[in-house]
Amino acid sequence: MFAKELKKFIIEYDMDAKVVECFNDYFNQYRKEHLEEFNQLFDCYDPSKIETWLHSVSLKGYNWPELDYCNVVIELKILYDDEEIGVYQLFCDLNGNITDDVLRIH
Repeated sequence: MFAKELKKFIIEYDMDAKVVECFNDYFNQYRKEHLEEFNQLFDCYDPSKIETWLHSVSLKGYNWPELDYCNVVIELKILYDDEEIGVYQLFCDLNGNITDDVLRIH
């Protein structure tokens, strides 16, 4: 039953599209702000080789036992040239507002 509510949340707030849009913004900003580091990770970078897929959706509760702060966490797997290179996580409150995001490159 709970899984259906998460799926409804994703659909209602269009999170499957929003997470990809947010990832693209984050990744492009990372590339601009940390160009030297980016070029070390992605020698001869080709943007057409980046792929993402929505890997998981979960509910994360904080402040146990009250659980008065919760986030829906949407995780994308990131592939470059058909190899998994990292994950991007988007954190949203229960009203669909983005509260945080994280990019981790392996």
